[in-house]
Amino acid sequence: MDFAWSDEQNGFRAQIREFLEDAWPEEVRSADRLSRRAPEHEGAIRRFKDMVAERGWYSIGWPEEYGGTGDLTAVERFILSDEASRVGAPLSLYNVNIMGPLIIKHGSPWMKSELLPRIRDGEIDFTLGFTEPETGSDLANLSTAAYRDGDEYVINGSKMYGRPGPGDIMYLAVRTDPDAPLRDGISLLFVEHGREGFTVASMPTLDGGEVGATFYDDVRVPADHLLGVENRGWDYVREALDLDRTSGIPYGHMPLMRDNLIAFIKETKVDGRPLSEDPWVRDRLAQLVIDQEAGDVLQGMTASKIATGMKLRTESSVLKIFMTELERRMGEFGTEIAGPLGSLEPASGEAPLDGQIWATHKFNVAITIAGGSSEIQRNIIALQGLGLPRD
Repeated sequence: MDFAWSDEQNGFRAQIREFLEDAWPEEVRSADRLSRRAPEHEGAIRRFKDMVAERGWYSIGWPEEYGGTGDLTAVERFILSDEASRVGAPLSLYNVNIMGPLIIKHGSPWMKSELLPRIRDGEIDFTLGFTEPETGSDLANLSTAAYRDGDEYVINGSKMYGRPGPGDIMYLAVRTDPDAPLRDGISLLFVEHGREGFTVASMPTLDGGEVGATFYDDVRVPADHLLGVENRGWDYVREALDLDRTSGIPYGHMPLMRDNLIAFIKETKVDGRPLSEDPWVRDRLAQLVIDQEAGDVLQGMTASKIATGMKLRTESSVLKIFMTELERRMGEFGTEIAGPLGSLEPASGEAPLDGQIWATHKFNVAITIAGGSSEIQRNIIALQGLGLPRD
């Protein structure tokens, strides 16, 4: 079996890299993940999104009738996401990889006519509204509810971790049939930021950023804001999470961290000898490099299956566990070889790898939970992949 990318796919990757060199300014690229959100970068981010939209890359893999690129598939969509995350470019991965395909497949006429053009033009962002204060990864037990009132749905409840900005849209899982079995009474609604009764609060995170909590007090949305069929939301949730775990979470920065770790052990000396000459350092790093190469194969394989329309079973869970826990191991290795300096923040000016070790440790805590915790992924693999009993 040949795991290599085709000449056409390698050519597309080279095209993306050349574009990013020109379109994603160095002053923003070199900033850490949090500093990129500063107000002075808003203009550069808007210009970048416009340039992506001009090339039709927000709609890669879509049917041509919705403005798709025709000859490009979900594999190219993965390559685009991978390269953008490598340099921290604001590509709205959730839009490119998840929301567009879901709306094309299950969306109402309003979604296809109003939302798809705005996704295609890079003018809109979606925020995931699944997790609740009392449910965590047990999504089927969600309690945020909605009921049909004429041509509208009325929503009450709250969600954690999503913080939509003005003009953004919540992709909201709600219970529409309280008497049905847990997974049979869930629906998915789109809720625009700014609707009456919809409020947003912010909470600080370990890495110095912010997440949000959203609250719904008799929030009304039109009935055509329902994705697909009422009470069939669990099927769409699973489909969205499969796409999220394979391409919604950015992994493209990991080869860069690998290269930075290699450079660090070559340049850093202990007792007059480079760390690269220490057998345990070489052994640990070699294993990380092997794992990272294996992760690349897993990502490519999964993207290829999506591109050919194959239904994913446990592949997305395997990939999500493997990549997020590999990132954790990279961070731990970085801390061991950098010592106390590895805990310095990027703003200190003294942090090894420009603070990448610190950022990896802090951010990875969230990534091993977001999209379904590692424990949940192992349960999925055991039950659905290996057929093990639930008890």
